[in-house]
Amino acid sequence: MNTNFNNIFIYTRVSTIKQSNKTISLINQYDTCKNYISSNYFYKNIYHFQDIASSYKNKNALRRQKIMVKSISKNDLIIIYDISRLGRNIYQVIDFLEKIKNKGAMIYSVEDKLFYGKDKLLDNLFLHKVIKAKEFSDFLSNKTKTSQAFIKENGGHIGKIPYGYKLSYIDGLPKLIINDDEEKIIKLIINKHDKECLSFNEITNFLNNNLIKKRDSDWTFANVRYIYCKNVNRIFIDNSIGIKRAINSKINPINKKMLTFRSLIIN
Repeated sequence: MNTNFNNIFIYTRVSTIKQSNKTISLINQYDTCKNYISSNYFYKNIYHFQDIASSYKNKNALRRQKIMVKSISKNDLIIIYDISRLGRNIYQVIDFLEKIKNKGAMIYSVEDKLFYGKDKLLDNLFLHKVIKAKEFSDFLSNKTKTSQAFIKENGGHIGKIPYGYKLSYIDGLPKLIINDDEEKIIKLIINKHDKECLSFNEITNFLNNNLIKKRDSDWTFANVRYIYCKNVNRIFIDNSIGIKRAINSKINPINKKMLTFRSLIIN
């Protein structure tokens, strides 16, 4: 084994920040690569580049990988966790491999136990793995899309959870239900605006001064205005009872128009 590389680079990648599978998390990828280096090389010049992006639809998405390529020179080595970490666009991956090879550098995949840029036979095995990784990635993607379609067709929820709701599994499907704590804050915002005639800026200051958080974050003017406009039509104020939910209730057409008009007011 060649142990006289000039520099060693570690490259790690996940498609999204939420990709937290234990085997391919950024931390696990880095630790695996670092342990391999410690066991096989004695190096002081180790550089780390990472991307949180997918090249599936945009082969230019992996910006840190492109910067790394520019830093590579002859007799350098790139360590990756496995071949799938190089990207999901096969043309982008092959282009990357050729650039590294033309620079006289090499790549090693720890999990696949394969070098690229060492000899023709190993290069062909590496490229075969690239194709297999792409096929497996497409399989997972199609499986995910099919699962999401099933959930939507059966009334389940996919995507970001809107403020005022939380996710609950009902009959095996993820569905939105009212988040009682956030619902109280929504009603507080509407009450402050409609009954106390506070502006959105004043409501923002009130919430932040009283340490009432928006899911662990401070409120902003835009947050408060959006929450008000989004919810004012489904909540109305009854002077004798207090704030009641207006979901699926019959609202007088005139009052409904007034509520809609009021929801468009920008302080």
